[in-house]
Amino acid sequence: MKKIISGVIALTLLASLGLAGASCVPIVQAKTGTIEVRVTDAPPKYTVTQIIVEISEDEEEGGVQVHRANGEGGGVWETIDILGGQNPFVLYPDLLGLEQVLAVGDVDAGKYTQIRMNLESVTVTYTYTEDGVPQENTVEAIIPSGELKFVRPFYVEEGGETTITLDFDADKSVAVTGAPDKVIFKPVVKLSIEYEELLGSIAGTVTDSSDEPIEEATVVVGGTQLSATTDGSGYYEIDDVPVGTYTVTASAAGYDDDSQSVTVIAGETSTADFALNPIPTIGTPSDAPVPPGAEEVVDLAKADLARRKSIDKEKIVVVKVEPVDWSDTSLGCPEPGMMYAQVITPGYTLLLSYAGETYEYHSDKVDRVVYCGSKSL
Repeated sequence: MKKIISGVIALTLLASLGLAGASCVPIVQAKTGTIEVRVTDAPPKYTVTQIIVEISEDEEEGGVQVHRANGEGGGVWETIDILGGQNPFVLYPDLLGLEQVLAVGDVDAGKYTQIRMNLESVTVTYTYTEDGVPQENTVEAIIPSGELKFVRPFYVEEGGETTITLDFDADKSVAVTGAPDKVIFKPVVKLSIEYEELLGSIAGTVTDSSDEPIEEATVVVGGTQLSATTDGSGYYEIDDVPVGTYTVTASAAGYDDDSQSVTVIAGETSTADFALNPIPTIGTPSDAPVPPGAEEVVDLAKADLARRKSIDKEKIVVVKVEPVDWSDTSLGCPEPGMMYAQVITPGYTLLLSYAGETYEYHSDKVDRVVYCGSKSL
């Protein structure tokens, strides 16, 4: 029982001492330090000195293959055989800054969408330093995908040449890992495609219906920015026209345009002659005779029509002016709800024309005109 009491007393004393000590702990101010972050491009542990690439020449999946679209969402693969003696080839350093023709072949003209090559093997030679001693090692690299594949549309023109260049970045294509003899080939390639544009010409003459040359007529190749102007003999020539079929149109002031379909063939000049018909001349309608004494009411009617239609008074043509005796002062065009004096009123029926439309007016013989609407003759 005495041991228990002593234990309790000891704990009480320790707690008291702890509290007393805590109240006497000195306050320490925070101190600062500095963090500096650096970046560097450390020298590689390995230096690639040679890369040898071998393309598969399997009967079904070998060579360079290109995919031709058939316009229905599908297509076919066509194979371009590798030239003899070009496989395998030393990609690096032999082709550094240089180009080598790998494969050449004829394929169907049309649109292509993909290029692929199955890799048979890639052999990499690299150097490294171990314990201060330079070392060299040659290994067959691991090819994760087993093929090079590019999805990019391009065209092969009939009779033309398309050049596909694969520009490898050797440094970025090879990864030497920490494991002994483990090299991974993940090709980084820039693809460029060039076309040999096939061109021809279009030439001919532009004359009128009497076979007389038309100077300064314009000839335009539809769907392009290409055009030409005829000389004094009516001759024109348009060069550097891409092969194909076009609608070619000739035009000249005072003549109807004429068009025809023209097919341009590479290296040849296609002839397109035009004979333009003159635009028929439409004479200006002349005014009908105006009876003596009717000039003022005709002028009033023309002024009213010009105001109503917002047109040029001088372009209004008088079609007919005919004397008439109206049965009342409505002049033959009564307005609903109006009362008119039943008095014979001499006057005129006037027909005026503008832009193919005919308008009717009635008048007395002094200074009153009534618009009666338009009518068909």
